[in-house]
Amino acid sequence: GQFASGIAHNFNNVLAIVLSNVELAAREAPAVATPLAHAREAALQAVSIVRELMLLSRAPPRVDRKRLDPRQVVRRAVAFCRTTFDRAITVNEEIPEAALAIEGHESQIEQCLLNVLINARDAVSGPRDREARIDVRLSTHADAHDGIVRVEVSDTGDGMDEAVRARIFEPF
Repeated sequence: GQFASGIAHNFNNVLAIVLSNVELAAREAPAVATPLAHAREAALQAVSIVRELMLLSRAPPRVDRKRLDPRQVVRRAVAFCRTTFDRAITVNEEIPEAALAIEGHESQIEQCLLNVLINARDAVSGPRDREARIDVRLSTHADAHDGIVRVEVSDTGDGMDEAVRARIFEPF
């Protein structure tokens, strides 16, 4: 139940990106190339998620970690958000100029970041008396060894009520 719900949540997030970009491409014919590229990337993520589901149903999943630059993952996620979120929401990014390298599973990292960004979007949506803003900051951890970075996401939402805070660490 809860596991399936979590999988559906992740899959729906990816599909929302695909559908939003396809709709944007249909509305803005001159800008077809970029939105369709975003749609393609999201579809590739969906394929990756389905592959992981298939692995889970047969045996423990094998995570293929590789060396990657997290700046690309953050930029791609922010770009998706800028094209799919309400235009009234400002999405800022602070990313170091120097290349960074970590070991990880790129699509899983991107999916986690997208989930957090979608939660931030939900927190700043609706009638407000202040700017709807999401800030994403990528930095190296001050006390860490090579290969550890920090991604911080903050928003101008009201925060979580007590009922939500009580369940924050429950899966899905």
